[in-house]
Amino acid sequence: MGNTTYSGPVRSEGGFEQITKNSSTGAITTNFDIDTSGNITGTGTSTITGATTFVVPTVTIVTGYTSGTVLTAAQSGSIITFPAMGGAATLSLPAAADCVGSTFHFVMLGTAGNDVDIITNGSEKIIGCVPKGDGDNVGIADANDSIGFDANAVVGSSFKVTCISSTAALAFLAHDIIDGLAANTGGINLK
Repeated sequence: MGNTTYSGPVRSEGGFEQITKNSSTGAITTNFDIDTSGNITGTGTSTITGATTFVVPTVTIVTGYTSGTVLTAAQSGSIITFPAMGGAATLSLPAAADCVGSTFHFVMLGTAGNDVDIITNGSEKIIGCVPKGDGDNVGIADANDSIGFDANAVVGSSFKVTCISSTAALAFLAHDIIDGLAANTGGINLK
């Protein structure tokens, strides 16, 4: 089929795809796809010229939240914000096999008031260290089931967690840890 030129918008309820067809087997490979929700995936190199706006997704945890939510790889890059918490809470990381390369940023927007733990599935571990601010950092820890804000964590305390491996013992790395308390002690824990 030859080229087709349209003067108006091309519309589709079923999305758009760019494909290649194997001349020997007839197998179809999708190289670029815009699905029915507008999500874009592709196998080629993307080049963007001109102004581009990227929106960082935010997951807002509410005061009454307690536990049960499991983050997804699709939420990678999200900033997860916590207010002063009405009770202790846990938020689960996705399975490492599903999210290698994913990073999540956790930020406290008030004084926590209660412990908030970001947990793994129990067999997958978080490595990292919590800086104390005086140069005498807590040693690297390699077998943690969670990282979180202690009840006394203050506004601005934050950390990131990145899935670095599907190997359970080294699945997640805690990094960019900022403890908002004086001398960086007591606001963030690895356990």
